[in-house]
Amino acid sequence: MKRLKSKCSGNQTLTVKAGRHWPNKLLAPVRSKIVEAEIMFHEDCAEKYTKPEFNYLNKLFGISPLFMSNHKNSGRHVWKYNADHKRIDIWFYIYLNGVSPQQNTKQKKYMFTVELKEKFRVKVIDHLNGYSFFKDGKLMAFYKTPLRRNYRWAYREGLFVGGNYVYDVDIHVDYKIL
Repeated sequence: MKRLKSKCSGNQTLTVKAGRHWPNKLLAPVRSKIVEAEIMFHEDCAEKYTKPEFNYLNKLFGISPLFMSNHKNSGRHVWKYNADHKRIDIWFYIYLNGVSPQQNTKQKKYMFTVELKEKFRVKVIDHLNGYSFFKDGKLMAFYKTPLRRNYRWAYREGLFVGGNYVYDVDIHVDYKIL
């Protein structure tokens, strides 16, 4: 699989402003089936997780074919704050042929935990018959799918918080696209 460097490389602190779902910077389309980044959650990512309605998987990083098809087919690392352990839990989460992980719970699974302020690397590979999810170069999960159509361009999925809610504080996540 050919892998091209993105114009969006280098260290960035992505900020999701209070009342919003997306950060102040968007991540660009890529011509690859492999996406990789170094991530670090700031301490403000622990905010507001004491309310049960905020027990939601936030999107962190992933890949989807074509533009704006992320709710049809995509593979992502997702996260939520674990208030009991004061850490961030990382899961995988896929959409397959328009079926969401909420509709089919086998399409999401806990993988690992990181500390706030801990740097780690994530990678997603779309094999067209499944997705591989990595942490620090180690395969953490593979989700097999039926063979899907090949594509040339992908959208690198980025940070998105909330769903039916928004935070009332700014949160920050460091990204370095590799």
